[in-house]
Amino acid sequence: MNVFKLSNILTAITLLFLLWAVNCRDKPEITRLNDSGENDWIARINDNRGKPAKFSRITSDTLLMEGGIQKGTHEEFLKNIDDEVRVLVLNSTGGCTNEGVKIGLDIIDRDITVIVEGMAGSSAANYIFLAGKRKIIKKGFVAFHGNSTALVESSGWENIRIQLYEETSEIFEQTGQDFEQFFRDYRKIVEETITLEEIFLRKINLSQDFFDLTQTASMGLSPELDYSFDFFIPSPDTFKKWGIENIEGSSDIQAAEKLGIKAIYY
Repeated sequence: MNVFKLSNILTAITLLFLLWAVNCRDKPEITRLNDSGENDWIARINDNRGKPAKFSRITSDTLLMEGGIQKGTHEEFLKNIDDEVRVLVLNSTGGCTNEGVKIGLDIIDRDITVIVEGMAGSSAANYIFLAGKRKIIKKGFVAFHGNSTALVESSGWENIRIQLYEETSEIFEQTGQDFEQFFRDYRKIVEETITLEEIFLRKINLSQDFFDLTQTASMGLSPELDYSFDFFIPSPDTFKKWGIENIEGSSDIQAAEKLGIKAIYY
């Protein structure tokens, strides 16, 4: 019998319900168009889906973060950053909100520039991109779809509990683990995340309303239109409307489409 540790289940479910709006189970094929490496950065987004983030020093003052945000990513971030780092190059589909917001708070305190070269999605957009003193979209796109606060406010804890049980009951029956204990641990982490989100949003002077909007399937369009999207990709004008400043460049919506991401851009 396979033995599942509670911490591993917790990480997996946190990723499933708080972080991924994109259906990563059906990964689209990404074609490298020529030998010049023109589409290599798009291919790397696809290749890194579901893989833990890796950090590497590009220069003495520039750190690359590439891959998903999982349990332990914040600790790895702290191991790889120091006072010399002034720039973080980011290529991440997102991941664990608890880990992501902790990284974001550290970035704010360090006054770091964040450069997107690929994708900044989910918690990578929410906390890491938005935390940058300067925010540069060099290649790729930045995509949002709610946060922990918006999830709990829109769904309610009982509905979240029911959905979690429906998705995991077979695992808990096979392993003999206690679902109720798991759910208590899960809720504790999410409630900690919500507290950290409140602190984060105060520091960057951004309203929770932005994430409440991107938590909805219509992403701000009239519900009567019956459109549903995985992500919201803001235009430069929309960033300005929400008071999100110090942004250079704009998202490449065609890159998102190549990856099979169902997103709205305005």
